[in-house]
Formats: sequence, C-alpha cells, structure tokens
Amino acid sequence: MRELRLRRARRVAAELVDSYSIDHPDQLEDVAWLLRAQVIEGGLRGSLARVARFDRTARIRLSHNHVEPGQRRFSIAHELGHLLLGHRGVAGCSRASDVSASYKGDGKLREEEANVFAGDFLLPTRLVKPRCEVSPVDFGVIQKIADDFGTSLVATAIRFAELTSERCAVVLSQQNKVRWVVSSRTFWPEIRRGQPVLPWSVAAPYFRGKPLSAELEEVDATAWIDGDHMRGPTEIYEHAREIPSIKGVLSLVWIPESCSELTWRQ
Repeated sequence: MRELRLRRARRVAAELVDSYSIDHPDQLEDVAWLLRAQVIEGGLRGSLARVARFDRTARIRLSHNHVEPGQRRFSIAHELGHLLLGHRGVAGCSRASDVSASYKGDGKLREEEANVFAGDFLLPTRLVKPRCEVSPVDFGVIQKIADDFGTSLVATAIRFAELTSERCAVVLSQQNKVRWVVSSRTFWPEIRRGQPVLPWSVAAPYFRGKPLSAELEEVDATAWIDGDHMRGPTEIYEHAREIPSIKGVLSLVWIPESCSELTWRQ
C-alpha cells in the first residue's frame, strides 16, 4: 500500500509538471495560483506551512520561520501535494529534513506522500536525472542543481540519491546519531537509522564542536557500514555539510566503481 501511494504521488507530480510545461523554479507560485491556491505569509505558529481548503479555492499559509528560499518553496510544494492528493485533516508541515516525520499511521504516510510530491515537482525527473550521472559524487554537484532549481541542499540531495545510478547514500545525523538515510537503488549496504556517528567519519568532528572538512574524503567503510558483514578492509568516500537550521550534518556516502572489493561475508 505504501509503495502504491508513493508511486501515485510521483505520478501526480509528473503530470502537473508536464501539463504546465514547467522548466523554471519561478513558476511554482504561478502554478499555485492556477490551481486556485493563494500563498500568504505570516500568522502561523507551530509549523512552517499549512493549507486550508474552501469551496473552490485554497489558502497556503507560510510561517516567517523559513530560513532559506529553498525551504519556503518546498513548503509551498508540499502543501500543494496535500491538495492534489486529496488529503484531509492533515497537520501543518513541512521541511525536507522531515523524511521520517513524527506522525503516526496514515498521517505519517500522507506527510511522506506530500514530501515525495514536492521533491518530484520541484526537481522533475526529466530535467534533473541527466545531471545525476556524474563521478565523482560530491556536494558540489548537488549544490549546483539546488542553485539552478531554487531548492534546498537537503531536498536536492534526497532527489539526487533517488535518481542517480551511482552507489551513494544521503545520511542526516543529529545529536551524534543517524536520523535518516536515503540510498540510491544501487547502494546495497545498510546504514541503520539510530546508529552512532563513529569518530573516523567526516561528520564526527561537528558533534565535538569542531569544523567539518570541506573536501570529499576517503574513509574506512566501517565509518558507516557494519564491519562484521564485510570481507577485508576497504575505503569509501564521504562529503559532509553542516545544516545549521536543524543542528545536524548531511553526509554524502559514495562507493565508486574502484571500490568493487566491498563484499559481504556469508
């Protein structure tokens, strides 16, 4: 059921992109207007955005707490997702970092659907996928896509992992633990939610109050992958960025083709 609903969210986003021939980030609020959804700033507490339906119109109210334009755009697209997916009685939302939102049951799934819709709508597959077939994989590539499409680094990194054929995973760490992971379809190791950030990872210095390396670094694979399931030592690559608004670190973990010796014990 979950996969079917997420596929539907992707389909609705793709149909909207195609029907309005969307090819520029500035078209977002124009599309909202065409869908009879008015975007209003301010007067909202406890969430970043909320949508209210009326007879034939809707109102998307945004908090003043958006820290960057990409986050604001994601909130608008998220609330449009709620509208177009027919969600009723949803809680206010939304930020791209909330891949695993603190909702229960169907409410959590509806938030996930709206997030998926927003990512696919703001970063359309036909426009973004060709730009995800690159090597090496680092945040320089992702930041350029984010700048061109007016999206946040977090939302763009998630979309990159969804679309690339490279073996990589996007990991958000907070309070020295992994909060969530989004892996590419070719990234087979498991990075577990809740596992500690180990000292030899590139992300670790942040949680000791030290600056992060700005470079793509080669690290021992056990920094993120359980060494008990690997045969022999190996290295992978990690690039990390501080996300000050959520007091966390976003790591891009990459296994290049040259690391083909990364194998599992039986």
